[in-house]
This record gives sequence, C-alpha cells and structure tokens, in this order.
Amino acid sequence: MNSFALSLSLSLSLSAKPQPPLQYHNRQFVMGNESLQSTAQGHTLWSGEEEDELRQIWQGVVSRVHSMAGNVEGANFDPNLDINGVLELVNRTRAAGKESSSSGAVGVIHKTLNCIQIVGGLVADAASNVFGAANACFNALNFVIQAYQNYQGIFQSLEGLLEKCLQFLQRLSFYENKMDSTLRKVVCSHLALFVEICEYIISLRGKRNRVKAFVKTTFLGDSHVQELLENMKNLNEHEHGIVNAQTFNQVKITGEVVKSVNQKFDLFAGFQKEERAEQKAEKEQRKLVAKFLTIVGYDRDGDELPREPTRTWQSSISLLPMGDWIKDNAQFRKWADGNGPGSYILGLEGGTGSGKTALAAGIIKLLQRRGTGDTKSRSSVAYYIYKADYKNTDSDDQIANIVSRSLLCQLANDTAFLKSAVAAVGDKSKGWDQSDLWTEMVLENKDLTTMSSTYFLVIDGLAEDDQFKPFLLPLLRRLMQNPTCPVKVLLTGKRLSSFLGLITDNGAAFPVIQISRANSDDVKLFIKDRLDQMDFLKNQEKPEVAERVKKTILETLQRTTDGNYTKIKQALDKINDSPEQLSQILQEAGTADASQDFEKNIERLNHTMTPNSITYINEVILWILKGRAWFQPHVLEGALKLKDRVDCDDERPPESSLSLLRHIIVTDKYLIFDINEGSVKFKTLSVSEAEKKLPNTNTSGSSTSLNSTSNIDRAEVDIVRHYLTTVCPSYLYAKLGFDAFFEAKRSRNAHYVCQDPDNGELLIALRCLACLVKQRSVKIEGEVHGYAVGSLYSHLYSAEFDSAEGDTDFERGGRLTSANYEYRRKAGVLLLKLFTEEYAIKSFLGPLSFFDENEHESSLAGLVVPSHWSEWILSDNGIKVLQIFFRDRAVSDNIKDAAMVKEIAKSGADAFEVLFEPAIKVLGTRLLEENASNAEVENIFFFLLAVRAKLDGSAEKFPEGYLCDIDLERLQQLESWFRGKLGDLRFDDVLESTWEARFASLVHRLAPIQTKSLRKGRGIKLSDAEARARKALEINPTNWRASYTLAQVVALPSQSIQILESVVSLLSGPDYKGWREEQGNRMRLAEVLFTLGERCFALSEPDRFEKATDAYFRGLDIDKTYHPGYLKAVSLYAGEKLWTRIVDFLDRLVNSNLTAKGSISPGARLIIEGVKDGDEVLSQQLINTAKNLGNWDLLNHLFKLAMAQLPVDDNNPMTAYWLRRMYGRVLMKEPNRESEGLEVLWGLTKLSQYSWLLEMTIEELMPIYTPRIRKASPESAQPYASKVEDLYKLFTAASSDMASSKIPVLYFARYFLVSEDLSRAKEVVQKMLTVYLDMLSDDDPSNDYWAFWVLGELFAVSRDKINTVAAWDAAVAVNKGNGEKAFQKALDDWADKSKNKVISNPEGDTAKSVVSAEDGQAEREAGEDSGSEKPKLEDYLGIIWCGSCGLRWNHLSDVWVCMDNYANVHLHDKCYQAFMRGETLLDNNHYCITDHEFFYIEERDIEKVFSVPVGYVRIGEEEITLEEWKDRIRKQYLDLSS
Repeated sequence: MNSFALSLSLSLSLSAKPQPPLQYHNRQFVMGNESLQSTAQGHTLWSGEEEDELRQIWQGVVSRVHSMAGNVEGANFDPNLDINGVLELVNRTRAAGKESSSSGAVGVIHKTLNCIQIVGGLVADAASNVFGAANACFNALNFVIQAYQNYQGIFQSLEGLLEKCLQFLQRLSFYENKMDSTLRKVVCSHLALFVEICEYIISLRGKRNRVKAFVKTTFLGDSHVQELLENMKNLNEHEHGIVNAQTFNQVKITGEVVKSVNQKFDLFAGFQKEERAEQKAEKEQRKLVAKFLTIVGYDRDGDELPREPTRTWQSSISLLPMGDWIKDNAQFRKWADGNGPGSYILGLEGGTGSGKTALAAGIIKLLQRRGTGDTKSRSSVAYYIYKADYKNTDSDDQIANIVSRSLLCQLANDTAFLKSAVAAVGDKSKGWDQSDLWTEMVLENKDLTTMSSTYFLVIDGLAEDDQFKPFLLPLLRRLMQNPTCPVKVLLTGKRLSSFLGLITDNGAAFPVIQISRANSDDVKLFIKDRLDQMDFLKNQEKPEVAERVKKTILETLQRTTDGNYTKIKQALDKINDSPEQLSQILQEAGTADASQDFEKNIERLNHTMTPNSITYINEVILWILKGRAWFQPHVLEGALKLKDRVDCDDERPPESSLSLLRHIIVTDKYLIFDINEGSVKFKTLSVSEAEKKLPNTNTSGSSTSLNSTSNIDRAEVDIVRHYLTTVCPSYLYAKLGFDAFFEAKRSRNAHYVCQDPDNGELLIALRCLACLVKQRSVKIEGEVHGYAVGSLYSHLYSAEFDSAEGDTDFERGGRLTSANYEYRRKAGVLLLKLFTEEYAIKSFLGPLSFFDENEHESSLAGLVVPSHWSEWILSDNGIKVLQIFFRDRAVSDNIKDAAMVKEIAKSGADAFEVLFEPAIKVLGTRLLEENASNAEVENIFFFLLAVRAKLDGSAEKFPEGYLCDIDLERLQQLESWFRGKLGDLRFDDVLESTWEARFASLVHRLAPIQTKSLRKGRGIKLSDAEARARKALEINPTNWRASYTLAQVVALPSQSIQILESVVSLLSGPDYKGWREEQGNRMRLAEVLFTLGERCFALSEPDRFEKATDAYFRGLDIDKTYHPGYLKAVSLYAGEKLWTRIVDFLDRLVNSNLTAKGSISPGARLIIEGVKDGDEVLSQQLINTAKNLGNWDLLNHLFKLAMAQLPVDDNNPMTAYWLRRMYGRVLMKEPNRESEGLEVLWGLTKLSQYSWLLEMTIEELMPIYTPRIRKASPESAQPYASKVEDLYKLFTAASSDMASSKIPVLYFARYFLVSEDLSRAKEVVQKMLTVYLDMLSDDDPSNDYWAFWVLGELFAVSRDKINTVAAWDAAVAVNKGNGEKAFQKALDDWADKSKNKVISNPEGDTAKSVVSAEDGQAEREAGEDSGSEKPKLEDYLGIIWCGSCGLRWNHLSDVWVCMDNYANVHLHDKCYQAFMRGETLLDNNHYCITDHEFFYIEERDIEKVFSVPVGYVRIGEEEITLEEWKDRIRKQYLDLSS
C-alpha cells in the first residue's frame, strides 16, 4: 500500500472516534432566565413561548441574510431557493471558469446542502410556518458563490471550509427523532453560525488587501473563520453533554480499533523514516539557532536568525568604478589575504565627506564575492554601518551590545560557525557580557582555527566619542593576543590612529589607509561623471568651449576641495542650477564649509534677532538636542509653549503669541534650522556636529557665554560711539541708526544663541512636568502630551546619570547637583503635584494620558501596556529616580515636609504604595462617577491591575508590552483589593449599582479581546456581563448604564430593543434635563439611539427600516458630534440597498451646524473617518448610491466639505492624502468629471515634502498618465508628459537613494521607454539594477528571491519578455526551496501541537499515544481535532495571484502581465479576456484599466522550470550561467552606448 492510500485508510478509520470534551462558552444565544431541560429519551413539545423565542432568534438571522444581498452585486434573496437552485449556480460558475478540478468540491457542496436541508427541517418541524431555516442558509451560500464567481480557486477554498462545517452539522442529523427545545436551539445556533461564516467571507472581498490573503491561505486560513468554526465545535460539546447517551450509542470505538490504528501508524512511520530524518535535522538546526539567540541575548523569540542590518551600505555603492584602487593597495591586500602580525586590523581614515562609507560598502561587496568562490578557504562577512545623526536614547554600552549581537548573528548564518559557537559556550553563558561571548565563541574557540574559514568584520562610522569602546577595545586587544584566530577587522572613522593606539599597552600603531591620499582618481571620476550629465555642457555649438569649461571646473575642484565629496557635490549642484555664476561658485568652493557657515549664521542671528526671538531659537535648539524624537513643526510649536508654563506659577498660564514655526523656517528667518523629512533639524549639520559649534551658557544657567570671544563691554561701545559722534555729522549718525546698532550689540551679552548642556535634560523634564501638571491648551494636547507622558522618566534619569534611559545602573550619578538650583527647586514642586493632584494624576496615569477621542474604544483594547508603565509601575526604576530627586537639597527645598517625599526619600518598604495611593483613590473615584466614559473605566481598570500586580509581586507576568491575561478569578481579587482601598467611601444602593454596572460594561468589553487560551479555559464570557448587569438592575432598576450593557449582550433583537427604548425614555425625561446639558452626556444618549437603530435592522417587521431611521434621526437631533454609528448606519442602509434613506441620512448630517469655530462638521467627519487608511468601503457605498439615484451632487458636496474643513498641514498629512485620493477616484468614476478627478489627484503633490507620500502619489498618478501618453498624439500627450516630468523632478529632488525607491523607479523607467527616451530610462534604473544584481553575488541567499523578482519587474516594464521569464523562473526555483522549508517548519509546529494526543475509550481508560514522543513524528490526523488546520504545501509556493479571480500561480504560465502597473497586476487568460470586455473588475490595490499594455506568458510546464541546474538561467531554450546572464543584463541595461 502506498503512503497516500495508507493515509486515506487511516483517515477513514479514525473518522469514527468521538469528539474530545470541549467547553461550551462564548457564542451562546441567551434565551431568558428559565432553565432549559432535556431528556435522553426524546423531546418535549414546544410551548408557545419557546416557539416565539426561536422565531425571534431566527428572524434576526434571516434579516442578516437579506442584508448580505446588498453587499453582492446582482444578488437578491430568493424565498424559494432550493438545493437545485444553488447547484445550478455552481455549474454555471464552473462552466464559465472551466474548473475541471472542482468536481470534488461540488460533491462536498451537494452533501452540505443535503445536510442543511435535513438539519433545517429539525428546527422547522415545530415552526414550519414561521421561517425556512434551510432556505436562509441556501441563500447565504448562494451569495458567497456569486460574490466569488470570478475568482478561480473558489470551489477548492469552499471545499475545505464546508468539509469542516459538515463535521459539526452531520452529527445533528442523527437526532431527527430525539429533539427537545434545548437541542433545537443548539441546531438553530449552528445554522446561525453557518450564516455568519458566509457573511464574513463575503466581507473579505470588500476589504483592502484581503483578496490575496484569501487566495493564499484559503478561507480556513483566516483567523476569524477559525474562531467561528471553534464556536461550532463548542456548540457540539454542548450538544454532546445533552445527549451523551445517544452519542455513546452512535459512536463506538473499541480497544481493537485503537490497536489497529496504532499498528497502521507504526507502518506509516516506517515508510516516512527517511523523510523524518531530514525534518529532524532541520528541527535541530532551528533549535540550535534558538539557543544561539538566547545565548547572545537577542531580544526576540523564535528560531530564525535576524536578517543582516538594513542595507544602507548598498545605497553608498557608486555605479562608477570608484574604489577599485583598494584592490591593489598593499596594506589592504596584506589585511585581506595575509597572516601574522599586522594582518588582523585595518583602518580607513578620512574626514567628513571623504567617501569612507562608500569605500567600506565596496569592500563589503568585494569580500562577499570572495565568499562565494570555489576555493577551499571560505569567508564570511559581518558588518555594521553606524549613523550618528538620529535620535538614539541608547547608552554607549547598549550601542556596543547592539553592534556585538548584530555581528554575531550575521556570522551565525554560517552553519559551521553556529554549531561551533553554541558548543563552545554550552550552558556557561549565564551572566556573561558580550566581551565574554566573543572570547568563548570566537577568540578562544579552537574549532574555528580548523575550519579554513576567515571571518571579516567591517564597522563603519567610528565617532570621536567612541560609542563602540565597551565592545571593540576588549575584542581587539584579545584578537592581538591570539594570532591563530581567523577574524579580521576593518574600521572606518575620522581619527582612527588615536583609537587604535589604545589597543596595545605601548600604543603600537596599526595600518591605517588615508583615503584622501589615495582616492584622487575617484574624485576625478566623480566630477567628470557629474559634468557629463549637466545639460548646459551637453549641446554647445562649440564643443571645444564645453570641454574647456569642464577642464576648468575639474581642476579647480580637485585643487580646492581636498577630496571632500560633500563640498564637491555642493559646488556641482550650484553650478548645475546657476551656471551663470560659475566663477563665483568655483572661487567659494574650497572655502565652503558647513560648520563655518553654521557659526556665521549664529553670529548673524545674535546681531539681528530680538531677545525674544533668540529665546525662541534657543528653545528650538534645546528640543533638537535633547528631545527623544524628531518633531514636526506643528508639534514643536506646542512644545515651545511649555517654557511659559514652567516660568509661570499659574495653573492656566498665558501662552506667548508665536508665528507659525514652519513659515519661519521655510522663509529662512532663523538661518540654522531646516525641515527635513517633515521634521525640524539643524541645517547641514548633524546633532553631534552642531553641539560642537554651539556656544554654551555658563553653569549658573544664565545666558552669558563663557566660550564666546565676541562679548562686547559697555566701555567698548562708548569708545566707538564717541569716535563716530566726533567725526560724523549728527544727521548722518542718526540716519545710519548707530545707536540702535550699538544697543543690539550690548544686548548680545544677555541674549545670544546657545545651548545649555548642564541643564538641558532637566529643562526638558520641567517642560514635560508642566505639560502634565498644568491645564493644557488644544495646541499642546495630543502629540506633545503623549511625548511628556512617554519621555518624562528618560529625561529625569538623564538629568542625573551620564547615560541614556535604559542603563539601570543607579550607582553612577551625580549630574543633578551641578544643575541650576532654581530649576531643581521647580522640579521638586512639580514632581510632588504629579503624584498628588487630581488633574496631574489623570494626565499622567489615567485616561487623559491615552487620548481617548472615541467613547467606544480605549487605547488598551488590545491589552497593550503604555510604554511609561514599564518604568513607573511595573519596575522599581521610577521609584529609584524619585528617591534621587527627593534627596536633593534643592529639589526638596519647598516640599521636604510632604509625607510622600519623606517616605520615598528614605527608601521605605511602602514607598511604591505611598506613591500611588493618591492615584488609586483619584482614579478609583472617577470610575464611580456618572460621566466617566466606558473607555475611561477600562483604562482605570488596567491601571489598577498593573499596580496590584506590582504590589503582589506578579508584575513579571506581564509580557513585554502587553497586559497579562485576565480571568474571572483575577478580576474578583482585584475588585476585593480595590474596595478595600476605598474603605472610607460609603457604598449606598446607587454606588453599589454603579459598581456592578461599571464592571458589567468592563466584562462586556473584555470578553471579545481575551487571548485564545483564556477563551478556551477560565476566560470571561458575555454571560458574565449579563449577570453583572442584571445584578446592578436588581439593586437600582433605573441604572441606565446597566440596562445599556444588558441590551448589548442579549441575543433577541426584540428584547434588546425593548431595553434600549426604556433607556432612551429615561434619559430623555425631565429627571435627566440637567444631565443632558453636558455635551458628553448628549453624545452618550445619541450612542444609545444609534445602537437602537442598528438593532431595528434585525427585526422582521415591515416597518423596521422606518424604526431604524427614526432612531437615527432622533440621535442626530440630540447631538450633532461625529459618532462611529454614522458609518455603521450607512453600511446597513447600503446592505439593504436603501439608497434614498442614505441620502436622507446624509442630508441630516450636511445640514448640521458646526458646534464650534474651526471644528469639523458631522458630514465632513463622516467622509474623513470613512476614507482613513485608504478604506474604500464608504466611498463605494456612496458611489453606488449616486449611480442608483442618478445624482452625484450630494457626494461631491460631502467631499468638498471634508477637504475644505481638513487643512493640508503637518498635523494630518496622511488623512489629507487619503481624502484627496478618494475624492479624485470618485470624480473619475462620475460621468464627464474625469479631468476634474485627475486634477484633484494631482493636488496630492502638495504633500510632496513627505517622501513616502510622494512615492504613493507617483504610484497613484503614473498608471493614469503613462497609457495616455502612449496612446495619444504628441500634441495631446504633451500636458500629461509635462506632469510626469514635474513628478520626476520632485522625485529626484526628494530621493537620495533610487535603489530603495523601487516602485517610482519602475514607473519612470516605463515612462521613458514609452517616450522612447532610452538613455534616461537606463539612467533611472542603473542604481537599482546594480544593487539587485549584486544581491545575487553576495553570501546571503535569503535575498535572492527578492532580487530575481524585482529584476523581472524591471524587465517586464521594459517589454523584455525573455528576461522577465528568465528572472521570474529563477525566482520560482528559489521560492520552491524557501517555501518547502517554511512549509516543513509549519508542519512541524502543527505536529508539535498535536503530539501525544490522547484518545479515550468508552470505558474511560486512556489509550496510548498513537505515535510515541521519542519517535518525533506526531500524529498528523489528530491535529484535525485540535482546532489548527494542517498546513498545505501549495500555500507556501504561490508567487503571484490573479488580480480578478485570485488564482494562485507557483510558476509563470497562462498569465497576462500589466506593463503600465510596474508588472504588479497579473491576470489569468480567462479573466484578462473578461476584463478587456468590461465584464469583470480587479481588486482595489492597483489602478488598472483596459488602456494599459499587457504581454502574455504562455502555458508552461513547471517541471521544465525546475529542471534548470543551480547557478544557471534559462534564456528561451538556452541555459547559461548566472554570471554570464548578469553580464548580458549589464551590457543591455547599463551600457549607455548599447
């Protein structure tokens, strides 16, 4: 018997085993308070009440099916639909799609329909005149098939899903004559879940980027589908408990069967022994990697090595043959190839702009190529490119650890090194630092010396402050002591000689190559290449003149710039922009220095700015130097206002009136600042460079410079004034304004541009404290508030310790005592207020710190711990910092008598509890207040949970960044503890009911977001929320919050509506008139009304839509503020195709007045929220409304309103982008408005200062412009070509690295080819092509697939079909290997979960495991019952998907490729033909139209693709080596003369 037949027989023999016990929970339908009874002998007759109850449940389901029809084009509910009707659609779809492979799926569909008909009949027996259960399910499945009828593979995907459903539904048919009321409700719940699954699957098609996910993993791969199926399984367990006796009689498994099964599996294991050996080897490798990662302290879980660092070095590689001289350099050759003293360490030294990183990148590339040769000696390269100009809060030790771990992980990609390193360390690494690891793994690892391998380490960017000292010095010293160690180190930096002199005791020198002395040819090559690209030197009538100009420029720049590429590039850029100023540019080229210009600008500011302006400039400097993040102008504006709050003692301090920072910087008023990538930074200099040039204040904190040589005394001014008044006529003296000039000079002493290094960290901490403690304005809410919350600890820590946050050594401080006394005194007052005053507590620890704009969602809904909790609550770090501050004499000056300060200062055992006691009471009291929102309640609960965990020592249970699981027991313990903390609060009936209502709401919100493991076990269920709500109402029947929660958890629509109407009646009555005067409460009443309207859709009454509309309009009358219910209302109307009601609803929104000046109206807010993140659901619903009613006016008005009320500024660039993009797309679909739509889309370029948005804009516009240029006459194409040229200018100005901007490069290459400008097409792709070709030569196989694929895209847009196929075939071959490995890992993981699965026999004895744990082969089939789907190989081999039907290819065959969409739209031939006829639509991921140009790849045999030998590429029918193919590509695409 072959393995397939054996597997099949085993599967069949196992199908009779009983389901393992499961807990029934979560999705149960609440039937009321009565107890449901059943018997094993039969069923009782239905009572009228039970029949009404069942009718109500099912009416909601049928209503749901009706709504599904509105989401499928052309679908209508058919009350007479039967099995034959569904099968007829199946056959039509199969015929149209020619899916011969779907016959098995059709059989499963037929079997499912039959089962549904039987099961539906079980319910309808007692209610046959009420509804047709089977008919509703038939319609739901019919809608799924209609929705996906253009998707190939739909039947295969449905097959797996329906087989899973059948496992649960078929059991129910056994009880045809044994039904009681309880079992009928279980059956009803099963069918309702089936409908919900169908509804969800339909929704996948409308979601952005979900279609590909569906095709890739099938429906069963979706996590929500798995949850719904698990709910079916839970219902089966409930049914199992009800009819256990019948089930036992139906399903019998004897000991003989178990024995037989075990024997068959033993036989099967023998057949698979060889395959398991390979699998075991791979598993051992993964275990080895996991152990290695643990040893080196890499902060990650898993068994895969991290990828090498971001390939920033590749962007530094020149396309020119620059740096080739290094190959022949004697020092380099001795280092790379030699042995013995002097061959282990090499330095590359050069100043700023000398090309160190570019040369290091070339060396990395050279060494990686050496590692791929067929020599006996192998080499591996690990590298680290350090960039100092970014916000880094890591200490020097942390930076060193990051570098060390990165290098070790890169070396571990060599399996021999990995095994040797792990073996060398063993289990001894506990408590070791990185230096110890290098000693054991590398320097003293004798195994490495026998491997004939060389390990190269390249570290670029050693700064003068030597961040790498903690790691590098010990490593290099030990390397020198071990001449047999096969490690070689290359370092680059500005001044390496002094650093390398520290390695040995005698300061012996190591070889250092001075780049500026060796790269003269490179400099010449660089200048000549740039000159050849300058237009004004290309088309001269007298070429000899152009050559003379080039020679002059070349010789001048070589002579004056000292090989500084930065200076050369600046000069060449100026020459290209202003050739008429050539002489002046060349004259200044050698003297131009960014740091000198920076200093000159500082002096200019000192002499021209007012004292207020200089104060403002110094504040900007403070935030750039000491801030933990880069700030956009609008955020920094808010941060700058915090200085006034520190200086003012008022709780609501006035704010200075400042001009818009963006305008000031853009107009260059402040000279030394610039806006780069949307953030405020220093112009031309990095932070570290600017720090060296900025003068300091003195240590007292005043504004007098000790370092400036330009201070001017009053006596000096008087001398000059006396001289001028003597020799100069008085009228001329006054006319020239000398007195004002002298006054400005004298004020220089008190106000000048400077930094304050001694107080900088404390000053930012003071601003954070002022933000949190004092009343905030709108300007400093949001991001400024968030920064203050998240960064306060870091600044307090760094005010004392000479290292950044995260270094937890609290013994090396001392900086605080040298800070300004007054600043420290203010810090003490504000710190005490932070933990004792209500506003500050809420601002820092409570709901205010989480920016909850939405009543319905808290920021902790995903159980995410706010970052500042890690320091202040879940660890002792915050307490330790406060102890240091409160012990300082200046800090405690005004607060030393406070009990909290005394307790914390003396490090009392109760310090933590004392610190948070006020917060517990403040936030706990807030929890019981009437106007606290649900989001506030949830946030307060999690705060209490975290504090309690710290107090009882369980804080370590909180995973990194996430809150721990919450079960019912933990919740009850927390409640008991919290009530104790509120002991002085008297709980009357009102408060007691409020307490229960709050926790009912909390439980309601917790139930859906718990982890899967909790939901299976001790988790909180919706029934718990119902019980708490009912208890609250027993205590206080008028508790509207309890009623509202109850209405949300009961299942019967009519019951829910009845409760909601009573809540509305109560809150609308005279007793709540004062309550309704608060705007927040009006929002809550509107929320209740919108929930009521939503529930009305689930009714079956004819007037249900009128009832829903009435509720919605009443809600709008109560409160006009935007509410998420608006989107839901439009969606429900659209589902029922109630287009007129949508218009009526939108009219109400549009006619709502703005609530405050500058606020956004409800209609505009609906559009803005509806298009966020590129979501097209709302816009498509509104387009359908406009099409069906033939009126686009309202839609246009809404979008114009939204665009007018949402300014395009730094505060919301992404939202502004989505809004404008969506409106442009809407207009292009409206008849006769296409040109207007295109103009709106062009407006996206207004956001081009953000490079990522510019790339998205290019991706949006180029698929529209390029085909128009290609198809139009030259005259008609000119306007579009002009737009593309403008886009290209924006792109080249913004992008310094075309290799990383793949999509724009491909689009522009396509445009140049269409325009027949081949030279520009080659120019634009050169960098990217070079980088990806080089990827195929390095020693990192993980990037080969991506390199081949991108190359194929480039060839595709170039109409180069033969090389497209060659590249993508190579990618297919690589993907096969990667996919098989990923599949095997997934299969092993799946098997591990199923290992040792126990089968219980009827007598209750436990049978042995089907396959022993020692064997290592888990029981595959047992996994089918574990809830996780067995992986399938085909799910890991797909490379492209059809943009229409979703068909997945694992190689290129019978596919059309769109060249105008950078080869990223692929269509199956059938879909392509239908697309060209306008009969099918593509997914929304890419704009693709019939005017686009496609090419066709014929049907091809996959075996032929896989038959190409490794290292070869097939070009047509010819097989050539990879290197030969790459040479051909370089000649064809990089040679400008070819």
